[in-house]
Amino acid sequence: MVRRRRKDKRSNAGHPVTAVEPEQPRPPEPVRVATPDEARELAQLLLGAGREAPVVVVSTPLGSEAPWIDADALAHYGRGLVPVYLLETGRTSYAFADAMPEYTQVYGGAGRMYSPDLAWATDWSRSRLFLATDPESGRRATDGLIGELARILPRGQRPQATQSFKGTVRMLVPPSRALVEGAQENSPLAMISPEESVPALNVTVGQLVAAGQQVEGRHDATTGYLDVSASLRSAGQALDGLEAGEVILVRVAAMTPDELVVEPYPQVTVRIPKMSVTANPFDSLDDLFWIGAVVRARVDSTAGGLSLSMDDVDDDEPVRPAPSLLPGGPPWLEEAGEAAWEGADLVSGGADGMPAPEPRPGAAESPAAASRNDVAAEDRADRGVTVVPSPLGVGGVAEGDARGRRIIELERSLADARERLARLAERLDQEREQTDHLRMELSLTSQLYREATREVAQLTERLQHSMAQHRSASRRLAQRRSERDAARDETGRREDSARAEPLFLEPEDQLRHEIYLAWAQLTPPQDKAQWPSRPTTSWVPVSSAPWMRLRAWITSAC
Repeated sequence: MVRRRRKDKRSNAGHPVTAVEPEQPRPPEPVRVATPDEARELAQLLLGAGREAPVVVVSTPLGSEAPWIDADALAHYGRGLVPVYLLETGRTSYAFADAMPEYTQVYGGAGRMYSPDLAWATDWSRSRLFLATDPESGRRATDGLIGELARILPRGQRPQATQSFKGTVRMLVPPSRALVEGAQENSPLAMISPEESVPALNVTVGQLVAAGQQVEGRHDATTGYLDVSASLRSAGQALDGLEAGEVILVRVAAMTPDELVVEPYPQVTVRIPKMSVTANPFDSLDDLFWIGAVVRARVDSTAGGLSLSMDDVDDDEPVRPAPSLLPGGPPWLEEAGEAAWEGADLVSGGADGMPAPEPRPGAAESPAAASRNDVAAEDRADRGVTVVPSPLGVGGVAEGDARGRRIIELERSLADARERLARLAERLDQEREQTDHLRMELSLTSQLYREATREVAQLTERLQHSMAQHRSASRRLAQRRSERDAARDETGRREDSARAEPLFLEPEDQLRHEIYLAWAQLTPPQDKAQWPSRPTTSWVPVSSAPWMRLRAWITSAC
């Protein structure tokens, strides 16, 4: 072998050596669970106390082999550290549901992540259920599960960036992706995901970056994700410069009957008492707000911590723009779009049906402008165009102001209705999820009831059969006892009759016979030779008293 290797070296002398690239490991793939036995084994794995890594279970829609949730993307993100199982809906998912605690099942296209601490086994809210019924909801569920993995995996176990990367955001793909073009030539496209970079902030990609923004971070060529968490602005930098009296935007994080918890910046919470939110003591905070709502608040004080109030904020007050999460990024909070009446022109008409400009109050019309207006009016009249007077021009300024106020009131009512509709939609989703859980529980309960009913029927049948056998045995035992007693009585009667009836005609012979029987029955076998029975030739008359007593004694002894 040594000579052969030396010969090979000599034969290859002078030729260039080609570097052999190491074989790239295959990306992990989800494990398909296709049988009830495999489903029960999966449930046993999830409920095992020795499990150290989270597990993701994704189910397929009924009648389909492909899930709406991207199980391959989840397995790719987990890098083999997080097993991903693909559960088929049907008999397999039913077996999985039977083996799992209530409210922790997965079926019908939904997905869950099961943490290793097993707290979800007794509190199902610890394992969030992501529903998917179409491609759009499947993408949202995939992003949500990736966010769950990013939150639970230690930083060292997440997909690690391999090289620095600078680029420009070219496109947003709501709700959770942004495409970044590298600054260098031949740089690959990168993706920014809030679930990957800042999972704890609970923001969308539109709150993190904007198209055209310059970003930098660490790029993982395997997953394609760009981690921009190192560029995240701190809360102190973002909130620096706030002054008392300013109106800012905050996000509702939580609420209780007595206070509202808001975030002027992610993970910075400020508690506002109810009396500083509304002056009406009968108002309910959960009727006025919902989790995630963007509202206005006034800065009361910044000394010793940020203090906010909301009861004296007017709608027409200027609002300080919310800070950005990344340098050069968009405000992380924005109010809902402008109301229809804000900045709108209430004058309709115009040469081409477009709104005509409203002259400024007090501005004098020049002769040239008046001439142009007259010519335009004649031209519109010749073309048959009807001029609709401006609402502000009919009846004076007061009438226009009244209509404007009415429009403002209608817009506010519409905004309130939209807020209530959003809250109702959220509650409806929660009720639907709870209904699905209850329906599953009812199905499992019905199945258990049917099985228990069958078992009770079988036990009842066995009990009746055992009771019938017991009654039959009791009857046979009673019959045998009666037959035995009757046989004993018959034997006793025969013995008594045999004893009562004489066997000889002569009394002396009968007495001799009875004496012999008494000797045979009362004398032990070993004593019969010593005490033999001797025949008696002379007898005392049997009618004498001694003989009568002897005979009575013999009869009683035998």
